[in-house]
Amino acid sequence: IYFAISVPAAFEANQRRDLISALTEAGIHMEEMGLIDEPNAAFINHLVEMERNIVGPGIVESLGDQKRNVLVFDFGAGTCDISVLEIKVEDNRLSSRNLAISKFMALGGDDIDRSIASKILLPQLCGKENPNDEFTTQELRNIVLPLLKTPAEILKIQCSKMAENSGYRTLDDLRLQYKSVNGKPIRSIKFKGKRWELANPQLSLRNFADILEPFLTDSSSKRKNSYDQVSSVLSPITNALDKAEISKDDLDMVLFIGGSSENPIVRRTIEHYVGRHVDCVTPADLRSHVSQGASIHSLFLHGYGREFIQPITSESIYVVTRNDGFDRILAAGTPVPSADIAATRFTVKGSGQSEIEIPVCVSDPDKILTVISVKPPNSAGTFKTGEKVSLLCSITVEKLLNVEVHIDGKIAITKLLNPLANSALTKMDRGLLEAQQALNESIRDGAGRPSVEAVLNYASAAQENKKWREAAEMYEKVEQLDPEYDAATSISYTYSHAGDNKRSNSWASVAHERDPDSTTAYNLALGRREQNNLKEYERLMKESLLLDSKNIHTLDDYGHYLKNKDDDYGLQLIEEAFQILSNKMSTDSLTKSEINKLRRLATSLNRSKTLKKLENYQEKLKKDEKIYNEDHLLDSTNENQKVQG
Repeated sequence: IYFAISVPAAFEANQRRDLISALTEAGIHMEEMGLIDEPNAAFINHLVEMERNIVGPGIVESLGDQKRNVLVFDFGAGTCDISVLEIKVEDNRLSSRNLAISKFMALGGDDIDRSIASKILLPQLCGKENPNDEFTTQELRNIVLPLLKTPAEILKIQCSKMAENSGYRTLDDLRLQYKSVNGKPIRSIKFKGKRWELANPQLSLRNFADILEPFLTDSSSKRKNSYDQVSSVLSPITNALDKAEISKDDLDMVLFIGGSSENPIVRRTIEHYVGRHVDCVTPADLRSHVSQGASIHSLFLHGYGREFIQPITSESIYVVTRNDGFDRILAAGTPVPSADIAATRFTVKGSGQSEIEIPVCVSDPDKILTVISVKPPNSAGTFKTGEKVSLLCSITVEKLLNVEVHIDGKIAITKLLNPLANSALTKMDRGLLEAQQALNESIRDGAGRPSVEAVLNYASAAQENKKWREAAEMYEKVEQLDPEYDAATSISYTYSHAGDNKRSNSWASVAHERDPDSTTAYNLALGRREQNNLKEYERLMKESLLLDSKNIHTLDDYGHYLKNKDDDYGLQLIEEAFQILSNKMSTDSLTKSEINKLRRLATSLNRSKTLKKLENYQEKLKKDEKIYNEDHLLDSTNENQKVQG
């Protein structure tokens, strides 16, 4: 038995290797070449159906001696995959080649389902109650919303069919309608001694338009974190066209594939985007083309020993160089496997440099494959200024990047690189994902009960990423796991930033009762001011300063409060806070969270020189956050290749 398996076109090396490993564990043995990109599989099947007259001749009939560009739009449950192909007739044979594939994007019909579940069904389920008052973030994410996802999908399909049958093709068409669809009763959710039921889940066409809009607009609607975003289906299209170095005006055909392409609003959006001169083809069965194409691929690969369409890389590979340089060493669309490709030559800039660092990235400076560290190959232990460094790169059949670093013509190091992530991650993003992984492992190892350390680590990472409510709930979890641990101040702080003043004030009172100090008095004072109890606010602020006269938070807040009342004592407090933070900046110990506070103080005191120093200090902090030392970077010798990253 021979196997061929379809995968998303933008699946990267780590994902492909995980799949092969899982197949091997299941007793299915196959090589990487047995994998075929899903859009390409669909297109192969479409060609075969044209050849067998199952569908009309379409684009093949018009080929003649001309080349034609085809975009396969594969919108399924979990991915939105784009493949751009060029087809032509040579020696009476139809040939095709991949021009580009879109970058990996976790965007699919499931995302629309989740949006309906959270924005439409969850409020219906909770009625007048605030979902955040009824459930924690983890409970919503892992229990409640997954139960609502299937009913949401059913409502989505019903709305899509109604739109198809009624001839509605645009978001504006949907917004003009007053119709709704009704789903089956959602089975009751029993949790924490309560029961939630939804007898008549509903979705109006107007609300359906609001749900779809972020997925169909020209630009991505990003949330606070780069790993947590809503992307438009147009984003992978423009990404693939840019890499193919063609415009939408150069397209001759669009082939729709995937269950989520059954939505007529999605198809109409793409048709409008590419223009009326492009032939947009919607097969009768949007779901079977990929599996049938994979079967044809298996026949060609195992029966005839050839691939119908040679796979290519989805993204360009870059090296970060000095002065924000971003040098491409391997282009998107490189055939897989590839021959050795000599990359840009570089030079050592620093005198007496004891190490070279070469950050290798996929398409984005934050999407780091690895940082290659090279030590001097000589006995002196340092590199010479102007010493030549070059890279030799190739892509293996598994889509792994092989890099050889040459120092003055001699191999210094060889690395086989595997992606660490499939999207651009900041240092904070990476920290949160690692903390989440550690928490999941701790839950598994503890048979459902995580360690205090793992929960604290995740709470801290969530706080760093400004996921305030989740951080607060994790700190509460710590107190449940260990009654001796006092996290009340952290809980109050994070709930305050989440905008939940009721919980914040409650925990501020608990913290002050447990251990009255300057910080707890300050936090409680803020709660009293929010309640408009200014007399108690002033008392607690004075108490805070008695307990710690150097508390910059109290000096800042109470100082500005008094300044606004034209009390000269307020300026004195502001000046004291300013001096403390200015001294911290001069000793490079000012934290990120204190930068805005110092900026506010300097503005109140009209200290323009300090404001300028703050700008430079902030830039320095950004550099310190990077996972490589900029002083160890190489200098590019190819000015044409360099772009600002």
